[in-house]
Amino acid sequence: AARIIVIQKRAAGKKWGKIMVQWHPLLTTSIPVEQPKGQGIKDLWEDIRLPGEGYYFREQRFGNPGQTSMKLTERVIIAFSNPDDVILDPFLGSGTTAVACKRLNRHYIGFEISPEYCKIAKARLLAEKTLWD
Repeated sequence: AARIIVIQKRAAGKKWGKIMVQWHPLLTTSIPVEQPKGQGIKDLWEDIRLPGEGYYFREQRFGNPGQTSMKLTERVIIAFSNPDDVILDPFLGSGTTAVACKRLNRHYIGFEISPEYCKIAKARLLAEKTLWD
């Protein structure tokens, strides 16, 4: 069964002449893995927010307009996979998913058509140290 998780966006103030959406849907099609202490995953994620219109993530940006928050990416990977699982990102971009997988002991497969973003993703992965590096 499909499930929608709602993620709040940060308040962006007034934007004259436009309707501002202050939430983002995350459609899931699988059952999340068990959470610590037997807690189920909630449908409203208030502790991780996306930036509102006109705001940027406080973390480093890599010039990709579709870049997602590392915190959000890690949260989704933890919720829907186990260590050593394989995560597929068909639109890898600057490599946020791959970096999160490396941090969380998941394997990853990513596709990206932009040579520029491939270089950025590779550099980010090489810079990311793990326990065994």
